[in-house]
Amino acid sequence: MPTSGGTSWFPAECPVDASPFLRPDCLEALRSACGQHDSESTCAAEEPLVFLDEQYVVRCSWAKVVKFSDADACTVASVTGRCEASIDTTCSNACAGEFLNSNLTAIPSELEIIEMCGGPLGSWSAVGSEPGAYLGVCAPGVKPPAPPLCDCASVACAAE
Repeated sequence: MPTSGGTSWFPAECPVDASPFLRPDCLEALRSACGQHDSESTCAAEEPLVFLDEQYVVRCSWAKVVKFSDADACTVASVTGRCEASIDTTCSNACAGEFLNSNLTAIPSELEIIEMCGGPLGSWSAVGSEPGAYLGVCAPGVKPPAPPLCDCASVACAAE
């Protein structure tokens, strides 16, 4: 069992004594469990899960999600919030021009830019997955390079 809280949502796919990043099914289960929260307050109320004696702390975090209807013109279709699985880490504020460990992520297939720290986590976060296949960090000089949708990052930052 986890060493702190969260027993009610600890997925069976996630062994507490192993890195969640070694199991794509665990990462998907974490994302799915967080995604069931439909408000910022219920998302934030979920206890964090602790793996490998606090080497990894995963929590549900509320994310700003900007969906585009036209990526070339950076036309915003909607701005919503969504509960996503995230890893405890320190991020910079890319909207303020701070790109070291950027808090902006693009999901090109969904035409979304997500503003959150440490996520979103999913099967694409697993060790051995193809880097950049599903999402990309919006920051200069990252590898793999930021996806073209990141050209809309300033619009996403300003969107409300």
